[in-house]
Amino acid sequence: MEKEVQNVPEKTIIHSTLAYSYSLYFFGFLIGFVLDDIFMLKPFDESFGQPLGLFWMILASLFIFWAQRTSRVSKKQRLDGNDKQVFLKGPYRATRIPTHVGLTFLLIGFGIFDNLPFVILFAVISFVATKYTFVKKEEALLQKKYGEPYTEYKKEVIG
Repeated sequence: MEKEVQNVPEKTIIHSTLAYSYSLYFFGFLIGFVLDDIFMLKPFDESFGQPLGLFWMILASLFIFWAQRTSRVSKKQRLDGNDKQVFLKGPYRATRIPTHVGLTFLLIGFGIFDNLPFVILFAVISFVATKYTFVKKEEALLQKKYGEPYTEYKKEVIG
C-alpha cells in the first residue's frame, strides 16, 4: 500500500485532500440543515438577517472566485519561482487558505440569510476540523513540493 501512495503524483494527492476538505463542509452543511429543520430555532430578525446574510454570501463568493483565479494564474509562476513572493498574490497575501475562509463565510452568510443557526455552527466546526486535518496535510505536501520558498511564506502569512 505504501508503495502505491509513493507512485501517485503529488498533484493528485493535493487535489484529493482538497476534495475531502470541501466534502467535510458539505456534510457539515447537511447536518446543520437537518438539525435546523428539527429544532427550528430562529435567532435572527429577518429584516436584519436577510440583508446581512446576502451581503456575506456575495462577498464570500467574490472572495472564493478571487482565490481560485489567483491560484490558476500564479500556478505557472510557482513552477519557476524560487522565493516566497511567488505565493504572495491576491488573497494569498492575507491567508494561506482563502478558499476555505470564503467557503466558511459563504455558509455563515447562508445561515444568517435563512435563519439557520446550526448551519452557522457547523460551518465553523467544518472550518476548524478542515484546518487541523486536511489543510495540515495539504501544507505538508506543498512544503515538500516547493521547499524553502513555501516555508518562508508560511512564516509570513496566517493559515
